[in-house]
Amino acid sequence: MVHDPRRGGARSPARTWHVPVGRYIVVLASIPLADGRPHGGRVARSDMFPGLRPGYWIAYRGPYATLAQAARHAAGGYVRRLGR
Repeated sequence: MVHDPRRGGARSPARTWHVPVGRYIVVLASIPLADGRPHGGRVARSDMFPGLRPGYWIAYRGPYATLAQAARHAAGGYVRRLGR
């Protein structure tokens, strides 16, 4: 389930955001699903997006429309394209 706090409803300690396929993100952390969902920031399950290794929670920045935009914000992380 994807939760967008801008649409109202219950809030959880860690928000989960939808990231469109074909966009770029900066992955800040990868945490195995078994270790529990991290708190704070933008968080998503990696198995929801083609191009990411399944089985992890990811904390990330973005999304960005281009690789160049993502690269400018990549300090402390690494860039991944969400593809099909």
